[in-house]
Amino acid sequence: MSELMFELTGKYKYLLETLEEESDDETVKEVIKDTLELLEGDIEAEADSIASIKRKLDADEEMLKKEEQRIKAKRESIVRNRQKLVESLMEAMRAMHKEKFKTTYNSFGIRKAGGNVPVILDCAPEKLPDRFQKISIEADIPAIREHLSGNPDAEFTWAHLGERSEYLSIR
Repeated sequence: MSELMFELTGKYKYLLETLEEESDDETVKEVIKDTLELLEGDIEAEADSIASIKRKLDADEEMLKKEEQRIKAKRESIVRNRQKLVESLMEAMRAMHKEKFKTTYNSFGIRKAGGNVPVILDCAPEKLPDRFQKISIEADIPAIREHLSGNPDAEFTWAHLGERSEYLSIR
Protein backbone atom coordinates (compact mmCIF):
# COMPACT_ATOMS: atom_id res chain seq x y z
CA MET A 1 0.00 0.00 0.00
CA SER A 2 1.34 3.45 -0.81
CA GLU A 3 2.26 5.62 2.16
CA LEU A 4 -0.44 8.16 1.32
CA MET A 5 -3.11 5.45 0.93
CA PHE A 6 -1.98 3.94 4.23
CA GLU A 7 -2.22 7.31 5.96
CA LEU A 8 -5.63 8.13 4.45
CA THR A 9 -7.03 4.71 5.33
CA GLY A 10 -5.76 5.05 8.91
CA LYS A 11 -7.43 8.43 9.30
CA TYR A 12 -10.65 7.09 7.77
CA LYS A 13 -10.74 4.12 10.16
CA TYR A 14 -10.02 6.38 13.14
CA LEU A 15 -12.84 8.75 12.21
CA LEU A 16 -15.26 5.83 11.73
CA GLU A 17 -14.42 4.55 15.20
CA THR A 18 -14.81 8.05 16.62
CA LEU A 19 -18.18 8.42 14.90
CA GLU A 20 -19.39 5.15 16.42
CA GLU A 21 -18.22 6.23 19.89
CA GLU A 22 -19.72 9.76 19.67
CA SER A 23 -23.41 9.24 20.25
CA ASP A 24 -24.57 12.53 21.81
CA ASP A 25 -23.12 15.53 20.00
CA GLU A 26 -24.78 15.98 16.58
CA THR A 27 -22.40 18.79 15.60
CA VAL A 28 -19.37 16.56 16.14
CA LYS A 29 -21.09 13.79 14.18
CA GLU A 30 -21.70 16.14 11.23
CA VAL A 31 -18.08 17.37 11.26
CA ILE A 32 -16.83 13.77 11.30
CA LYS A 33 -19.20 12.79 8.46
CA ASP A 34 -18.03 15.76 6.36
CA THR A 35 -14.40 14.85 7.04
CA LEU A 36 -15.11 11.23 6.08
CA GLU A 37 -16.57 12.41 2.75
CA LEU A 38 -13.45 14.49 2.08
CA LEU A 39 -11.23 11.53 2.94
CA GLU A 40 -13.25 9.29 0.60
CA GLY A 41 -12.52 11.73 -2.21
CA ASP A 42 -8.81 11.74 -1.34
CA ILE A 43 -8.76 7.93 -1.18
CA GLU A 44 -10.48 7.69 -4.58
CA ALA A 45 -7.98 10.16 -6.08
CA GLU A 46 -5.11 8.12 -4.65
CA ALA A 47 -6.75 4.97 -6.04
CA ASP A 48 -6.68 6.56 -9.51
CA SER A 49 -2.97 7.29 -9.06
CA ILE A 50 -2.35 3.70 -7.98
CA ALA A 51 -4.29 2.42 -11.02
CA SER A 52 -2.12 4.54 -13.33
CA ILE A 53 1.06 3.24 -11.75
CA LYS A 54 -0.26 -0.33 -11.92
CA ARG A 55 -0.97 0.05 -15.66
CA LYS A 56 2.56 1.36 -16.23
CA LEU A 57 4.02 -1.57 -14.28
CA ASP A 58 1.82 -4.00 -16.26
CA ALA A 59 3.17 -2.53 -19.51
CA ASP A 60 6.75 -2.73 -18.21
CA GLU A 61 6.22 -6.37 -17.23
CA GLU A 62 4.83 -7.23 -20.68
CA MET A 63 7.75 -5.46 -22.40
CA LEU A 64 10.23 -7.36 -20.22
CA LYS A 65 8.51 -10.70 -20.97
CA LYS A 66 8.91 -10.02 -24.70
CA GLU A 67 12.54 -9.01 -24.18
CA GLU A 68 13.16 -12.21 -22.18
CA GLN A 69 11.68 -14.25 -25.03
CA ARG A 70 13.86 -12.41 -27.57
CA ILE A 71 17.01 -12.93 -25.50
CA LYS A 72 16.13 -16.61 -24.88
CA ALA A 73 15.68 -17.17 -28.62
CA LYS A 74 19.04 -15.47 -29.27
CA ARG A 75 20.78 -17.62 -26.63
CA GLU A 76 19.22 -20.80 -28.07
CA SER A 77 20.43 -19.78 -31.54
CA ILE A 78 23.97 -19.33 -30.20
CA VAL A 79 23.82 -22.76 -28.53
CA ARG A 80 22.64 -24.38 -31.80
CA ASN A 81 25.37 -22.63 -33.82
CA ARG A 82 28.04 -23.72 -31.33
CA GLN A 83 26.79 -27.32 -31.45
CA LYS A 84 26.86 -27.29 -35.27
CA LEU A 85 30.45 -26.06 -35.24
CA VAL A 86 31.51 -28.78 -32.81
CA GLU A 87 29.66 -31.48 -34.79
CA SER A 88 31.24 -30.37 -38.09
CA LEU A 89 34.72 -30.41 -36.52
CA MET A 90 34.11 -33.90 -35.06
CA GLU A 91 32.84 -35.09 -38.45
CA ALA A 92 35.98 -33.74 -40.13
CA MET A 93 38.22 -35.44 -37.54
CA ARG A 94 36.43 -38.77 -38.07
CA ALA A 95 36.74 -38.39 -41.85
CA MET A 96 40.51 -37.95 -41.38
CA HIS A 97 40.56 -40.88 -38.92
CA LYS A 98 42.09 -38.62 -36.27
CA GLU A 99 40.88 -38.95 -32.69
CA LYS A 100 43.25 -36.16 -31.58
CA PHE A 101 45.69 -33.60 -32.88
CA LYS A 102 47.44 -30.38 -31.87
CA THR A 103 47.79 -27.02 -33.53
CA THR A 104 49.77 -24.00 -32.45
CA TYR A 105 46.90 -22.70 -30.34
CA ASN A 106 44.71 -25.69 -29.41
CA SER A 107 44.59 -29.40 -28.74
CA PHE A 108 41.67 -31.41 -30.10
CA GLY A 109 40.41 -34.82 -29.06
CA ILE A 110 37.27 -36.89 -29.36
CA ARG A 111 36.46 -38.51 -26.03
CA LYS A 112 33.67 -40.50 -24.42
CA ALA A 113 31.45 -38.45 -22.11
CA GLY A 114 31.56 -39.22 -18.40
CA GLY A 115 28.65 -40.19 -16.19
CA ASN A 116 26.30 -43.11 -16.47
CA VAL A 117 25.91 -45.08 -19.67
CA PRO A 118 22.61 -44.04 -21.28
CA VAL A 119 19.70 -46.49 -21.17
CA ILE A 120 17.41 -46.56 -24.19
CA LEU A 121 14.07 -48.30 -23.68
CA ASP A 122 12.94 -50.44 -26.61
CA CYS A 123 9.39 -50.78 -25.26
CA ALA A 124 6.81 -48.80 -23.33
CA PRO A 125 7.47 -48.55 -19.56
CA GLU A 126 4.26 -50.53 -18.87
CA LYS A 127 5.74 -53.55 -20.67
CA LEU A 128 8.86 -53.67 -18.48
CA PRO A 129 9.04 -56.29 -15.72
CA ASP A 130 7.44 -55.06 -12.47
CA ARG A 131 10.74 -54.68 -10.65
CA PHE A 132 11.84 -52.05 -13.23
CA GLN A 133 8.71 -49.91 -12.95
CA LYS A 134 7.96 -47.01 -10.61
CA ILE A 135 4.42 -46.34 -9.60
CA SER A 136 3.37 -42.84 -8.60
CA ILE A 137 0.05 -41.82 -7.10
CA GLU A 138 -1.35 -38.32 -7.25
CA ALA A 139 -4.62 -36.78 -6.18
CA ASP A 140 -7.36 -36.26 -8.77
CA ILE A 141 -8.11 -32.69 -7.67
CA PRO A 142 -10.95 -32.00 -10.15
CA ALA A 143 -12.77 -35.19 -9.08
CA ILE A 144 -12.28 -34.37 -5.37
CA ARG A 145 -13.55 -30.80 -5.92
CA GLU A 146 -16.64 -32.12 -7.73
CA HIS A 147 -17.31 -34.65 -4.97
CA LEU A 148 -16.94 -32.09 -2.16
CA SER A 149 -19.09 -29.55 -4.03
CA GLY A 150 -21.77 -32.18 -4.58
CA ASN A 151 -21.90 -33.02 -0.86
CA PRO A 152 -21.76 -29.63 0.91
CA ASP A 153 -23.20 -30.89 4.22
CA ALA A 154 -20.99 -33.97 4.50
CA GLU A 155 -17.85 -33.95 6.67
CA PHE A 156 -14.75 -35.52 5.14
CA THR A 157 -11.53 -36.02 7.08
CA TRP A 158 -9.42 -36.35 3.96
CA ALA A 159 -10.21 -33.04 2.17
CA HIS A 160 -12.20 -29.82 2.34
CA LEU A 161 -12.92 -26.87 0.07
CA GLY A 162 -10.87 -23.75 0.72
CA GLU A 163 -11.69 -20.09 0.22
CA ARG A 164 -11.18 -18.45 -3.13
CA SER A 165 -8.62 -15.69 -3.16
CA GLU A 166 -9.61 -12.12 -3.93
CA TYR A 167 -8.15 -9.73 -6.44
CA LEU A 168 -8.65 -6.09 -7.37
CA SER A 169 -10.40 -5.34 -10.64
CA ILE A 170 -9.41 -2.04 -12.26
CA ARG A 171 -11.06 -1.11 -15.54
